[in-house]
Amino acid sequence: MLRDLFALFYPNHCYKCEDIMPMDQKYFCYKCDQELHRFDNSSPSDNLFHNRLFNKLSIVHAYSYFAYQKSGAVQELIHDLKYAKMKDIGVYYGALLGRIVKENSVLKPDAIVPVPLTKQKLRVRGYNQAQIIAKGVSDILQVPILEHGIVKKRNTSSQTRLNRLARWGNVRDVFSVEVDLQEKHLLLIDDVFTTGSTLEAFGKACLAANCGKISIATLGIAV
Repeated sequence: MLRDLFALFYPNHCYKCEDIMPMDQKYFCYKCDQELHRFDNSSPSDNLFHNRLFNKLSIVHAYSYFAYQKSGAVQELIHDLKYAKMKDIGVYYGALLGRIVKENSVLKPDAIVPVPLTKQKLRVRGYNQAQIIAKGVSDILQVPILEHGIVKKRNTSSQTRLNRLARWGNVRDVFSVEVDLQEKHLLLIDDVFTTGSTLEAFGKACLAANCGKISIATLGIAV
């Protein structure tokens, strides 16, 4: 009864078609969910991530849940995770991403590391969206999240309109890892992967701190 009243006053809308959905349906109606592009995770050791990071950062495995294009429903979903305080999106899809990693991974990571925010941006936003996604992944993999001693030293300009060279200059030397990572295999988590500049810079900072191997998982990859 109470649930029906809640649904009446706060209907659950699909992100894509905006139709009202049953309360137990998450974010996309069944029809739209079937139309969304999932990333092909059948070859985590040789895929689009590896192509974009070729000769830049050596990674073991790479995974993503969505393959998305700009101005689509998935981009809106990720935008709301980052800026509209809809943290449940990150936990929900983080868990789905975690299942993909679990099903396709040959080598289990030792720790999960979300790409950090600066203290200033964390204060303003109130949370790190990568950390929220990492929680969902961690719940499935039963692997600890490592955050202590991992710092983003300064804010960077938005990467959206920058080319590949400008993106790299924007994030170069921006991360600091102040702990010995003891040859661990790390699974780095971020919300989206475009050119790979941010994860390249973060991965290199981890390798400089004695990280053994790096894998990557993101909620979406731009195609």
